[in-house]
Amino acid sequence: GSGENGGRDGGRDGGRPAIAGAALVVSTQSTKDEIGIQTLVGDYKETGTNHGKKVFQKMQKIVGHEDIQVFLYYWDKRDGADFSGWWFGDQVGGSQVWARCVSDSMAPPRVGWRVPWDSQRAEQGLLLVDSAGAKSSSAAAAPRTSAPPPPPTRSNPPSSAPPSNSGASGQGAASSANLQARVKRATASVEKLEVAAKAAVASCKSASADTDVEALRRMKQDIEKQQSALQEGQKALTQDITEARKGGVSATSSVTELSRLSPRLRNLQNQLNTEGNKLRNFMSKAEGAVSEKKKAENEAAQKAAEERDSKELQESLPATQEVVTLSEESVDAVHALAAPLIAEPPDESSDLLRQAMDEVETAATEAQEKITDARKRINEALQKARKFAPETRKLALGEFTGLQQKLTEAQKKLNPLKQFRKDFHARVAARKQLSELAEQLAAAELELEKATMMSSAAEQGQMSEEEIQSVEKVVRPARNSIDSAIRTLDQKLGAADGAMKEELTVMKDKAAGFKKSVESVVSVLRKQRDSLGTREMLRTAGENIDVAEQALTKCTEAEMPFLKGIEILPAEESSKAIKDSETASSKAESAVNTAKNFIKTKLAETKKYGKELAASVTEELNAHQQRLDAVSKKLTTFKKETSERKASALLAEVHESVTTAESAVKRMTEAAEVFFAEDLDSVSEDRLKQAKENTSAVEKEASEAVNEARKVFNAKRSGRGQENSDAMNKLHHRINAANGDLSKAKRAAASGDKLIKGKEIVAEHDKLVTEIEEEVKQAERKVKPGAEEAALGIESAKPSDEDIEQIGTALDTAQKTLKASLRVIEATSGGGPASLKAALSKLAERCKAVQKTIGEILGLTKEQRERVMTEAFLREGKAKSADVEAALEKVNEAELPFLKGLEVLPLEEATNATKASEAAAVELQSLISSARTFIAAKNLEIKHYGEVVSKPAIEEFGKMTERINAVASKLAQFRDDTKSRKKTAMMQEAGEKMTNVEAEVAKLTEAVEPFSKEGGDEAEVRSEEETERLPGELKG
Repeated sequence: GSGENGGRDGGRDGGRPAIAGAALVVSTQSTKDEIGIQTLVGDYKETGTNHGKKVFQKMQKIVGHEDIQVFLYYWDKRDGADFSGWWFGDQVGGSQVWARCVSDSMAPPRVGWRVPWDSQRAEQGLLLVDSAGAKSSSAAAAPRTSAPPPPPTRSNPPSSAPPSNSGASGQGAASSANLQARVKRATASVEKLEVAAKAAVASCKSASADTDVEALRRMKQDIEKQQSALQEGQKALTQDITEARKGGVSATSSVTELSRLSPRLRNLQNQLNTEGNKLRNFMSKAEGAVSEKKKAENEAAQKAAEERDSKELQESLPATQEVVTLSEESVDAVHALAAPLIAEPPDESSDLLRQAMDEVETAATEAQEKITDARKRINEALQKARKFAPETRKLALGEFTGLQQKLTEAQKKLNPLKQFRKDFHARVAARKQLSELAEQLAAAELELEKATMMSSAAEQGQMSEEEIQSVEKVVRPARNSIDSAIRTLDQKLGAADGAMKEELTVMKDKAAGFKKSVESVVSVLRKQRDSLGTREMLRTAGENIDVAEQALTKCTEAEMPFLKGIEILPAEESSKAIKDSETASSKAESAVNTAKNFIKTKLAETKKYGKELAASVTEELNAHQQRLDAVSKKLTTFKKETSERKASALLAEVHESVTTAESAVKRMTEAAEVFFAEDLDSVSEDRLKQAKENTSAVEKEASEAVNEARKVFNAKRSGRGQENSDAMNKLHHRINAANGDLSKAKRAAASGDKLIKGKEIVAEHDKLVTEIEEEVKQAERKVKPGAEEAALGIESAKPSDEDIEQIGTALDTAQKTLKASLRVIEATSGGGPASLKAALSKLAERCKAVQKTIGEILGLTKEQRERVMTEAFLREGKAKSADVEAALEKVNEAELPFLKGLEVLPLEEATNATKASEAAAVELQSLISSARTFIAAKNLEIKHYGEVVSKPAIEEFGKMTERINAVASKLAQFRDDTKSRKKTAMMQEAGEKMTNVEAEVAKLTEAVEPFSKEGGDEAEVRSEEETERLPGELKG
């Protein structure tokens, strides 16, 4: 492929390994150098760090340009995101760069490099960066010695790549004259910018924090103007460099000259930035000083204004207040004149009434004039006050607004009296109509006064329940009467006007005052009742804690048996004491929880009490809580001790089970001791068998004992947390140790058992192999020539066909036996003792040697043996076929009873014939299967013989198979017929049984008929003997 791996194989010349000390290897897949990529290819070493990441330098020198260096480094975002990433350049942080990868990884990325650095995308395989270790096993690109192209600047992105070293000019290359003119224009432009920028910088040198703000602002504008000009100049220069690069190698010097202008512009930009920052600091300080000065001046002016306006307010306010007071007094005087006339009106025709009315109206007019005058003066004062300084204005507006409200209230009070003569008669009539309500309120007022006096006892302390109830009996009717009066007044006010409305309003205000007084008394009663309730609540809390403390005392009594000084109590006594302790702790815990929940609930309820009562109740509840906490702490200690005592009692059972397990394992280990002997091979087989028998006898007991100990341990440990953890851990270690000893004994016994079985196998198969060796020697003597025949050059003897058949059969059986022995030997060899492995190995070698001899004998007798064995196979095959046909005759005989022509045989005869048919079919099927297996096996064996022998034999076996298949087909038909006949016999048997059942049912019906007749006492009475005989008859 042409992916990244391809670049590793084809970049370096000749597959040269990296230079010693190299950290990175830079390579390329590109075969061209249109953009000077070979300048970057080579080995790089670490030279330091920059911005928190490693810096690498190319190790190879470039022939002809030894002064040019290539660095690979990281630059962070301090100059902006456009300058962040990994770079190839001629110096760290310099403006001349070749390639860039936008990444902030800790190591230089392998791919993703843009060459040149301002390309729109990274070209795949153009530049690859690998670690020297990863690159050492594959080919890498060797650095070329051609001159590098001048790097593009990083100040502003170039739009095309640097020229290649191949000398190609590229498309659109500029002529030498045009390039020189471009360089000249760019140089002149930069020089002009330098003059203007330096002049701007020079003009700022005299600036300081004391310089006038306007002068600083002009300097700042000049600096900003030059900065803009430099930015435009930089863009133009970048464009010139881009165009010059298109000239290829011939434009190298021009590109270099243009690139050298960029640092000059950058230096000017830095100077302007420095001066601009300095000017901003100066301006900030100067503007701050001006702001402070203005602030001080404003504060002084404000203070003077406040003093002036305050003085004016102090002079004008008393006079205005006096005018308002006179207005209020005038209104009160009018009311004083009018009140007696309304309460006790004179005779309507008397001069006294007319004179009094004249006085009231005159006084009302004068009071209205005073109010009007006062309102005018207040409005004028408000107009002036709005122009005062802020603080004085706020005070003045508050004072004059208050006076304005007083005038409004006086006006409301005066308005009903301005037409006193006209409304007089209506007022008198309204007063008379409201006399009933007035009397109701007067009675309520009396009861209210009484309740107030009775509730004054609260000032002396806590009122009793009786006192509270007495006050409630008085205040409740008064409260209802006042509420009723207020509702009536509200209803009448809705339809009233004029004098009636005014009278109703006055009466309602009076009733509202009474209601307020009632609510005050009710509030006192509520507080008293709350206080009384808290006393009962605190008493209940104390009683709950008393119960908890008594329960804790019961706990102490329950644990007395453990405090006798006896280290370990008897099991029965310990169990009873633990049970009593747990019962007592449960009751105590219930009592503590009850008290705790009660206090918690009541603490939450204190929020509805008054502040003082809530504080008092909370304090007392907290005291109760402290008592309860002490009880709870003691109970916790008691529960912990009880739990520990229970755990200690339980440990006794665990200890006993562990001891039992250890004893059983010890017996197991002693029984298996012989199996741990180093010279186990020297131990007699009888002793090994006896040890195995002894081990087996105790192995089950030991395993069950260990499992039981673990079961008891887990049951006692479950849910007990950290109680008696040390003792439990020790017992756990003992169980593990016992289990480990048991496992060792089992492994040793298993090894001994394997040794016993191995020895038995060696003895058994040694006997078999010895017998086979003797048989093979006899066969060998029959087929190989004797010494005289061998001396005469006779290669084989001439055994008879009978001998060959015997030899073939014997050797076939011997081969099968040897293969089985080898499988057993191989299975037994793994994991056994060395001596056993050696014995088995020797036995296996003997088997293989015998197999080899058998192969030689079979080879010497091949033709004769194949012929003889084929004849023997055919004889046996024919015999088996004959047995099959004979069995078929038995099948035919078995079905003869069904062929007599009778439609239905007697049941017994049909059943016997069916059983005989099934037995004959089973026998025939067995013979068919045996014959087929024999023919198939021998057919396969014969196929390996010579064609002269095998072909006619296979044909003969085919004929036998046809005969057997024909018999099998008849057998299938016979089985179907037998199945149908058996079904018929079963149906016949079922019919006979149903006939018998029907007869029995008829007999039963006849027997029970006398019992089913109606007639009560007149029914036939059978003898006791008949009645007792009936169940037997039914059962029969």
